Amino acid sequence: SIDLGEDAKRQIRDVQAYICQNLSDPALSVQAVAEQVGLSESYLGALFKRETGQTLHKVIVDLRMERAKYLPLNHCRVQETAQRCGFSSAGYFHSVFKKYTGLSPAAFVEKNRTSPEGSQEGKGRFDP
Repeated sequence: SIDLGEDAKRQIRDVQAYICQNLSDPALSVQAVAEQVGLSESYLGALFKRETGQTLHKVIVDLRMERAKYLPLNHCRVQETAQRCGFSSAGYFHSVFKKYTGLSPAAFVEKNRTSPEGSQEGKGRFDP
């Protein structure tokens, strides 16, 4: 395989920064990221996977889920959480959230409200 070195690392950093800045945008997708950085989807996907070990789509969804696990604990409603995390509908958000956490958003909030780690104010991550 060709080692692109610093150029590839810079492109990946640019992609990661773009994802973080646009995470709440429902239009954020592999295609949108590829267009933003001027690469084809297939090339960007291969480059990202090679450099990070994960697919770009999985990283976007994982980051959205990390944000989603935090927001309900700050009293955000499901619709608001879905929008803030870049999901186009509350229903789709609910199904992805349940797939990732094993719990509905309401059950997740209830579990973390009653567990010791759920009461830690200001934490960015809450592991079920």
